[in-house]
Amino acid sequence: MANEQAKMPRGLGVSGRRLWRAVADELAEDGLKPSAIERIWLDSACRMHDQAVILEAELAGAPRMTRGSMGQDVANPLVSELRQLHLAVNQTLSRIKMDVPEAPGIGIVSGVNQARRAVNTRWRGA
Repeated sequence: MANEQAKMPRGLGVSGRRLWRAVADELAEDGLKPSAIERIWLDSACRMHDQAVILEAELAGAPRMTRGSMGQDVANPLVSELRQLHLAVNQTLSRIKMDVPEAPGIGIVSGVNQARRAVNTRWRGA
């Protein structure tokens, strides 16, 4: 995993780099190495996280309500955009498999691997 950390994408902000290192360190602790697509997802999540930090700073000094097209009070559009970014970051990070693969001789399996094992047992037999 040390190689993967050295290949951190360029252009990430402070928060994005911090997120990259946190995920990479957690994977390395479990002896896991992200696939190519997982590195792309992590890169995307880090860039979106950087954008969320920028929007949070913008929103800190902005009113929560603004005037709509008909003069009515409406929520500041930054609130919705920030919520969407947080959701996208969470969904993107959840795609990265961070569970330890089942070791031979050990019957404990978690998450996706447990479901995969059940399907394989049903179709192929014990």
